[in-house]
Amino acid sequence: MMPKTISECAYGIRHVEFTNREGKPPWSLRQFAVYHKYIPEAGRQCSTWVLVGASQRTESCLSQYLHEAGDLNMAHPFELHVVFLDVAIASWRPYLAYLLEESAQVVRRFNQAT
Repeated sequence: MMPKTISECAYGIRHVEFTNREGKPPWSLRQFAVYHKYIPEAGRQCSTWVLVGASQRTESCLSQYLHEAGDLNMAHPFELHVVFLDVAIASWRPYLAYLLEESAQVVRRFNQAT
């Protein structure tokens, strides 16, 4: 009998989130932590997950994944990591576009003042 190979990882994800709160900057820097331990045992795989500080958007994407995955035993044990990274990456492009527009406004004001 071959010994079990246990996979374990933990990491933090920083991302930006559009909050659009009145009187405050419309974007906030957020972070959450992921811990995953996977024990592959023939017919009895076991995944342990701990998410700390996950946003509502992350929870929504997780729920959608769980709904669409059907039998989780047939899914790859590390697919959820891709879901979490996708949530984080998705907001960076709009945030960078926002920063570009903010910078352009500062440059226009500066050019008008000089």
